[in-house]
Amino acid sequence: MGACLSSMGGSGMILDSTDGGEGDYHNRFIEDRVLGEGEFGIVTLVHDMTTRQSKKFSMSQNGTSSNNNNNSNDPNNTNIDRSRSKRKIVLGNDKSGCDYDDSSMACKMLRKGMVFKHNTVYAPLKPEVLRCEVSILRKLDGKNFCLAVNAVYETSRVIYLITELCAGGDLFQYVSRREEDLRTDEVSRISYQLLSAVDHCAKSNVINRDIKPENIMFASPSPDSQLRLIDFGSGTDRVVEGLHTTFAGTAFYISPEMFQNTYTQKTDIWSVGVCLYVLVAGYPSAKLQTAFNMMHNITPGERKLKNLPNMPENLPDSYHKMLKELLEYKHKKRKTASQILESSDFVRFHKFASSVQKSNIIGSVGRHSMFLDYQKFERSLTTLLATMLSKNELILFVSTVQAEIKQQQLEKKEQSPISSLIKTDAILANEKIEMKEEQPIEEDKNTSLDVVNVRKVVEILRESGNDQIISMIEKLPGSDMYDSFAYDIMVLKYFVRDGGGRKQQSKSAKRRASGSRFGKIRQGIDSSLHSVSGRIRASLDFSGHSSNSGRMRTSSMDGSNHSLNTKKTARSNKDFGNNGTTNHGRTHHSFL
Repeated sequence: MGACLSSMGGSGMILDSTDGGEGDYHNRFIEDRVLGEGEFGIVTLVHDMTTRQSKKFSMSQNGTSSNNNNNSNDPNNTNIDRSRSKRKIVLGNDKSGCDYDDSSMACKMLRKGMVFKHNTVYAPLKPEVLRCEVSILRKLDGKNFCLAVNAVYETSRVIYLITELCAGGDLFQYVSRREEDLRTDEVSRISYQLLSAVDHCAKSNVINRDIKPENIMFASPSPDSQLRLIDFGSGTDRVVEGLHTTFAGTAFYISPEMFQNTYTQKTDIWSVGVCLYVLVAGYPSAKLQTAFNMMHNITPGERKLKNLPNMPENLPDSYHKMLKELLEYKHKKRKTASQILESSDFVRFHKFASSVQKSNIIGSVGRHSMFLDYQKFERSLTTLLATMLSKNELILFVSTVQAEIKQQQLEKKEQSPISSLIKTDAILANEKIEMKEEQPIEEDKNTSLDVVNVRKVVEILRESGNDQIISMIEKLPGSDMYDSFAYDIMVLKYFVRDGGGRKQQSKSAKRRASGSRFGKIRQGIDSSLHSVSGRIRASLDFSGHSSNSGRMRTSSMDGSNHSLNTKKTARSNKDFGNNGTTNHGRTHHSFL
């Protein structure tokens, strides 16, 4: 798992109050399966022995007299404690899953010091970041669909954060595992619960700053399961005068004002809007930049959200009205969560919808399943490129892709002589004051994701004579389906940085450091790079990949775990998107 090299002075304690130390934690909890692993810690399934012992005592008291007269194997015996029945939690491709019951919880173990793992040294998380995450969870108190923290233990090296177990997986996994497509009333219910969570955050002076499908978990796999808003590692509860300025989040989901580093609590409302679009339409991998541009388009009369890629046709008008309110470009005009909860007909739709109105959103399960499959392909492709190309070849490849992205931007501008950022004189006259306070983001710097389609990746490899890698790509499962899908180079840019992994980035590059959802892929490939290059050249076996979308450290492509043989140092805190944190290193129990 990696060694933790403590850099804390004295006792190293950073939390004001805890439930105890190492011994107290192990006396109460028994550790089970690892649910997920990141750079700074792991998430483990744990079982609370005090809960089990309490239930066992209760059963013995209630069942003593009845066992004399009843057969405990009788299915009609009402004295059997149904609450202790085992349930299954699915982990990636392991369809058999593992057992959990009412005593089961999730333990998020956060390492304090520098972490040496897979021949990579990761700088420690700042104490204030760890302290802030625990403080926010305690402040929210598990209410209104926010994740509940049950206990916190601290040692000089680690923090054990015990939370409720979200056995239904994240939003992508929850939908993809359903037996039938989502219904409109279920989308309404999810909208209501997510907005309720954000409203609770706002009233508690908390901004999550990284709301995305991976941070929306479900308590159980059942169709009527409640959701939980999780992972406040990028969040803040700091009171500021005026606007917040710390950049944080995941590029596809963050608001226009976040790109400007001047935002309020309403930045979370925008992220909710993007998530609810993805919920019904699936992640638009094949038209990622198109979807992003349409949401960030401020040209009058051209911002037609109904035309977003893959948008289902049978959604009620009330859904589109809600989405328009959530994705209002100007944050001063954007409604708060409380206002939308009170005024939106769609948010209340699930409470009174008749059976006739509960129509299925055709293809919703299939779209989410395809995206999860593509994530496995994308991770495999990244592993191939980082492994098979020499560092010089990798630098050249990344430079070529970046030049291609820039060329695409120029071609787009030539096709559209009138920039989408230019308004008529009349509109400028009416909005002169607002434009001074809220300038639109520059399209060529901030509204272009670092993505090219897979077809272009293959073309660049072919032009450089890397036919062997192309042959390997063609052997990847589903490779013939993903030609037009967006491939993000953010992870590869990490591996070509100079100076021990600390290459100075441009301001716009830093802003995309948490880059879309792709930032987390690197932690899924760390264990399979370089040391397996010989095996990859000899033969390929991609059966070892997990389906957990890159959030968990996975097996290498030959099915075994390996570490890097090239020394790299993780980026310094100043390169991280939020007070020393990054999406690459965030770890939570959404690794189901």
